[in-house]
Amino acid sequence: MPHFYAECSDNIRREADLPALFAQVNAFLFGTGLFPPGGDP
Repeated sequence: MPHFYAECSDNIRREADLPALFAQVNAFLFGTGLFPPGGDP
């Protein structure tokens, strides 16, 4: 199971739209075809 970790300081957490960032990361990773939604069949 692949994992993605993002470390940042509290000021970034307050100012950044982290859910949008993670949605973009997920879309990119799924788009590569290396990490299929639901895992390997």
